[in-house]
Amino acid sequence: MDIHLGNAAKTDVAPATVVFAYLLPKGNAKLSRKLMRDMTPGARVATYIFRLPKDRWDEHMETSRAFGSTRERGEGKGVDASSFNKIFIYRIPSEKPAWCREEDTKTRGEEKEEEGKATR
Repeated sequence: MDIHLGNAAKTDVAPATVVFAYLLPKGNAKLSRKLMRDMTPGARVATYIFRLPKDRWDEHMETSRAFGSTRERGEGKGVDASSFNKIFIYRIPSEKPAWCREEDTKTRGEEKEEEGKATR
């Protein structure tokens, strides 16, 4: 097993069998197209608390699981986080949807803008 920590937007995810993302919804949306386009069929994507965009990914979701509250683990003390303390697991399909092959001009524009800032 190899574990890589880094910027998923700049990492080659093609050889990955599992990608774990703990991002806010906006970050998950930005990463969504790259994961579907570049990962191999059968590979899995796991997100914590925030799911991938429902309109594109829900049909590929294998499971979502809530974890017990900290009250259960802390002898009645703690916070009941079970309603939002979830993990979502998706599987990359053998036939990729058309939306992942479309050019994402907004994301490309943002990347070019960031590259310009980095070179200043």
